[in-house]
Amino acid sequence: MNNRGLGALLWKDYRLNRLVLIAGLAVLLIPFLAAAALSQTGKHTSLRELVAALSPLNAMVSMLVIAALGANTMTAEKTDRSAAFMAYLPPSRLLLLLSKAICVLGMSASLVGVNLALVTAFSPHPSGAWGLGTILWRALPVAGLVLGGAWLTGALLSSTAIATCAGVLLYFVVVILPKEWFPVDALVLGASCLLAGAAVFVRREAEV
Repeated sequence: MNNRGLGALLWKDYRLNRLVLIAGLAVLLIPFLAAAALSQTGKHTSLRELVAALSPLNAMVSMLVIAALGANTMTAEKTDRSAAFMAYLPPSRLLLLLSKAICVLGMSASLVGVNLALVTAFSPHPSGAWGLGTILWRALPVAGLVLGGAWLTGALLSSTAIATCAGVLLYFVVVILPKEWFPVDALVLGASCLLAGAAVFVRREAEV
């Protein structure tokens, strides 16, 4: 594997997705800043309680950004019509796929990491049995499912908006399902979607 070639591809994929990531991180701050502002209004509501109250909004924003990353990673080059050009460059289809996978997984992981850091900073002593391990065990499979749904739809279609909506729709489906359904099922289905999207991408590039 050509490390220089992979590095160039990673930089390309990063540039394609950096605006989505930056905008997502900025929007992610809004619930925490709102909670901090409300806690200063003298309503005798603690910051921890406000963060907990706004956590559903925070979760939805996180999943929306992850879905947008998964969708944009697959659709951006089709939208600007550079996908056909990329197919004739020296890097193999598998190397192109590896770069996209590393980029989107790394960005999604950084988003989750920032989210957890914000939760810890604004609510350092959460109550109840939901410790960090429990949060990760429940949140990561759902995030993987959302990412996988957007990734697969983006591989099949050229619309970033539709692919993003597909990922977000999976999040809402998970929310209304019985809690016993996840996280194992979400993890398996998310991984299956990621693998299916990868197969579609490789096949599509082979047919260009």
